[in-house]
Amino acid sequence: ATPWFRPIGWQSHDEMGALYREADICAIPSVWDEPFGLVALEAMAAGRPVCASRVGGLQHIVLDGETGYLFERGDASALAELLARLMDDLDLRARMGRAGRQRVEENYTWPVIIDRHYLPLLERLKS
Repeated sequence: ATPWFRPIGWQSHDEMGALYREADICAIPSVWDEPFGLVALEAMAAGRPVCASRVGGLQHIVLDGETGYLFERGDASALAELLARLMDDLDLRARMGRAGRQRVEENYTWPVIIDRHYLPLLERLKS
């Protein structure tokens, strides 16, 4: 392994917060259609930019060029280029990390989800 890349294998949910804080970038090279993309949200909540495949829910969570980058499924060259861009630019990582954290706070916290999705659903069920 290189000094800038360390495979970590499977980790428990309790260990993930510390790992996100330790990381500079979160890469999610999914080859299948992720239904949602919880890992992207967790990384963004920790203020980390995300490089993710343009698949499933990931393409709706990560704002390309704002909270991270999206690349086409299976395109290892594009992923390598985007990771290099982020590794070489501390200010870009910080800016995207802040934007990701803000996106999570504005769109994906429980109070927001309840107000935007659950309460309107419950109101429609009352009718």
